[in-house]
Amino acid sequence: MKTRFILPIILITTLCSCTEWLTYDVSESRLTLISPSDSLFSSSEELIFRWEENDSAEFYRIQIVSPNLSDPISFFDTLVEENLLPLTLNEGIYQWRVQISNTSSSSDFQNRTLIIDTTAPNIPKLLFPDNQATLAMADSIIFQWRSVDPPIQNQQFPWRDKLTVNAIDQGQRVSLGSFDLSGRELNSYAVATKGFPTIEWRIKSYDMAGNETQSEEGLVILQQ
Repeated sequence: MKTRFILPIILITTLCSCTEWLTYDVSESRLTLISPSDSLFSSSEELIFRWEENDSAEFYRIQIVSPNLSDPISFFDTLVEENLLPLTLNEGIYQWRVQISNTSSSSDFQNRTLIIDTTAPNIPKLLFPDNQATLAMADSIIFQWRSVDPPIQNQQFPWRDKLTVNAIDQGQRVSLGSFDLSGRELNSYAVATKGFPTIEWRIKSYDMAGNETQSEEGLVILQQ
């Protein structure tokens, strides 16, 4: 009677063992990255890297290099089982990529670029007119200033300058305009005075990551 049960037991054991060896070919799978978005400028050093989960993945390989894959100065390479990885990175330019992996195959990497910028532009310097300068009455004033956004790893990125001009009329501010301009080391812009004799102006510089600085206010007196 006992011999009747030997064969079924062996078959069941063999079937269970085979399932442990089964893996899926993920070489043709395509991973979708979620965040950070491509070419993101971030003022925060704390980030969460996310990608879509793949049912065939045993783990994911994520690599983060600075400044780029072709000329890396720093290189981070790790395997994770979850479809996210929180990390803290220093200011810099990065390329990051993720692939699906298991014991028998791996997918192609999916790449993105990331810039971490925690440094605000330099405080803009007002050049003309001088603060509390007295000028002849004119239809417009050409304001001049200097602004600089420090480069990141020797690479200069665009920044913006916002010129705000107000007139002072009987103790009240009257807006003469707010102008959003491309940042340059030496910048100028003409604004109509509309006949007001007292004008104040200032510059706010801000970078792609949202860091900003603001100049002091300049005061101009216009006389007939």
